[in-house]
Amino acid sequence: MIPDVDGLTVCRSIREGSLNRSVPTLIVTAKREESDKVFGLEIGADDYLTKPFGVREFVARVRAIVRRSRDVALPHTGQRLVVHGVEIDVEKHRVRISEKEIKLTSKEFQLLYLLASHPGILFSRESLLARI
Repeated sequence: MIPDVDGLTVCRSIREGSLNRSVPTLIVTAKREESDKVFGLEIGADDYLTKPFGVREFVARVRAIVRRSRDVALPHTGQRLVVHGVEIDVEKHRVRISEKEIKLTSKEFQLLYLLASHPGILFSRESLLARI
């Protein structure tokens, strides 16, 4: 019921697009029917909250989604990403530029991987802190 497109379409687009599961989603809606809730969750929403709701419940649900999304910040072993000549080897936790290894702390590595694996996506400071 957003002016130009409904939230379910936005959620479906996120899940089908290149962002896929890396974007935490919470549907906040006035639609209270069980069938609406089930549909929202089946198309990929992480949670579904119906209006009216309390601020404490909303904050708790957002915190839960963020907590779960932290667990998927880095992929499982065996993955490698190359962006603009920067090679990121997740399994070996190494970064190379032109065959030269770059030493990074664990947090620096996670930040680099997150940004490199989501080109064109803007992250707020709070979002980065929550994910890393």
